[in-house]
Amino acid sequence: MKYFVDGSFGSRTALLSEPYEDDTNNYGCQNLSDEEIYNIIEKSLKNDIPIAVHIIGDLAMKKFLDIYERVYKIYPNNKVRNRVEHIQIIKEEDIERFKRLNLIASFQPIFNLESNLTLTRLGFRRIRDTYRYRTFIDKGITTIFNSDTPFGAEYVQKKDGTFLKALNQCLVYTVRLIN
Repeated sequence: MKYFVDGSFGSRTALLSEPYEDDTNNYGCQNLSDEEIYNIIEKSLKNDIPIAVHIIGDLAMKKFLDIYERVYKIYPNNKVRNRVEHIQIIKEEDIERFKRLNLIASFQPIFNLESNLTLTRLGFRRIRDTYRYRTFIDKGITTIFNSDTPFGAEYVQKKDGTFLKALNQCLVYTVRLIN
């Protein structure tokens, strides 16, 4: 099952700890209540049923990890490996908690192509907390990549006039980043 904790940068609905740079009264939104998140995590850990959660904003991640830690203490010996999708912005202190909770980081390299949008939404100061693939890998966190298709499947025109799925270009860029 995949659950949506928050929204996206594009619609300014990813839940942030500080307002959007280009919409200073907006912090985004939380799609599931804290109680719903708790119940989802508890069912997963209690019954060894893997889940995936969509989290883009840093406040959504903090809230999720806060709740996950509480439930994890009740079921510390569970065998399930839960996955967090996107992780487009995360504070440094939450990366260590992510690792301690044995979560899988699932990134979508295609969103590197939206760097102008990300910069517009977050500003220069917060950009260092985005797309932290290398940090996760260096810290030994299980890290996977996927396409997020159909959302990230745009075509770009090459110099020769033919078209290339942007995902291919982005994967090459990501391999350079992590190597």
